[in-house]
Amino acid sequence: MRCFGAPLSAREQEVVQLIGCAFSNKEIARKLGVNLGTIKFHAHNILKKTGCKNRTAIAMALVGKTGGQEPDDLGCLQDTRQAGRPRPSPQLRTMRS
Repeated sequence: MRCFGAPLSAREQEVVQLIGCAFSNKEIARKLGVNLGTIKFHAHNILKKTGCKNRTAIAMALVGKTGGQEPDDLGCLQDTRQAGRPRPSPQLRTMRS
């Protein structure tokens, strides 16, 4: 994913995918098996590299890049079902309304 600026690292791309699935930083850290501070560092770098102002903008950029796919097409529902909490991205629900 590249909106503006430098391309994202492979790990940053993973974090963007999970942000797009509406996971919190804490949930992303748990899912990737890293410290919460590491995810905050990646999120900060993603915002800086893409020029996005917040997590919602990151998710919207991801939706635009994927052609507005449904959450299940992005792997969101599969991942959350494994965690026992199915929930599509709120950004995607809002866009369909």
